[in-house]
Amino acid sequence: VTEERSLQGELLQRAFHDALTGLANRELLADRFEHAQAVRARDARDLAVMVIDIDDFKRINDTLGHTIGDEVLRGVAARLRAVVRPQDTVARLGGDEFALLLDGASTTVTTDVGERVLAMFRRPFDADGNEIYVTASVGVAAIETGEVTWTEALQRADIAMYDAKNSGKAALHVYETGMRSGVLDRLELISDLQQAIDRNELVLHYQPIVLTEDPSAATDHVEALVRWAHPTRGLVPPDAFIPFAEQTGVIVPLGAWVLRTACEQARAWEELGRDVSVSVNVSGRQLLTPGFVASVVGVLANTRLAPGKLSLEITETAMLEDLEEATRVLQELRGRGVRIALDDFGAGYSSLRYLDRLPVDVVKIDRSFIASLDNPDKRATLLAITQLLDTMNVRTVAEGVETTTQLEYVGSLGIHACH
Repeated sequence: VTEERSLQGELLQRAFHDALTGLANRELLADRFEHAQAVRARDARDLAVMVIDIDDFKRINDTLGHTIGDEVLRGVAARLRAVVRPQDTVARLGGDEFALLLDGASTTVTTDVGERVLAMFRRPFDADGNEIYVTASVGVAAIETGEVTWTEALQRADIAMYDAKNSGKAALHVYETGMRSGVLDRLELISDLQQAIDRNELVLHYQPIVLTEDPSAATDHVEALVRWAHPTRGLVPPDAFIPFAEQTGVIVPLGAWVLRTACEQARAWEELGRDVSVSVNVSGRQLLTPGFVASVVGVLANTRLAPGKLSLEITETAMLEDLEEATRVLQELRGRGVRIALDDFGAGYSSLRYLDRLPVDVVKIDRSFIASLDNPDKRATLLAITQLLDTMNVRTVAEGVETTTQLEYVGSLGIHACH
């Protein structure tokens, strides 16, 4: 009998708890929500559901391994237990998503718990001796009536969480009625984006890079810029869909399509007697994908484009994801003759600290400096950056030059080209 009861207890534990963290699972959380709603029928009290989703958690698994990822998840679980009250429930919904059921929590208490949840992510997690920094997006749904079902409550908290994630991550948003349409619209856009490549809806526009010393000279270098010709939304600019591509991983096949198409176009121009090099933007996720170097080499071989005709543009953010590995990949590509450009230089200023370590041929100065030339501080910073880059013998390109005055000014600084 003792063994039978022990087995029953173990099976019950497995049925209603997460094996990795020991937290309540989705089924147990739903059961406790239904119980709390039943209690409210005779004893009016506040109730809230909070969903916590770790930002960019896939990157940890991909770069450090699932063992480290599991340690981080256990660390998150332990900290969540520490920020709630005894009557609250902490659950793992699956993957890197957690939830809290705050029973009898006033608006003030719910806000306080939310702030403590965000604060706990500001400290690094210890995973097998590694200090891992992660952030989380948090959504909260206050349950006003006993008629709200578990499915509706979880969906509201999810919508608020996605709203927080899409607004920049590492934030807490409270569910409001108007959020639903906005989130559903974004989810529809994400769904469409995953099929855009197969449907041949992506197009490339080519922006000329102009020499400052001779703006009228024939263009010999262009930057490939992707646009989405959506069947109902019209021409969608990159800012409206590239962030979603990054979040979902679609950026990898999308980036591969851009690279291949741009190289094919450069080769086609070459066959027409036009000697034009092409620049292609590469995301951090794409750069760190295993086999990226081989894929670039393969595209160049298949299109018969000389490596020196291709420039890969990497942003500072992409480099910071894993500076050591990114540097290794870029060094290998550069060794094969591909040119490397650091894009949006100076936007975060941290790139100044490691510029001498990066294997770059071209540095593109962020457009914020050009747009603020009437600001003495910006002009002084731009001059200092230009002088620094000149001593390093790298080619410079100014982004966002739109007027003759701006063109003349960047030319006077010795900046080589602009667009």
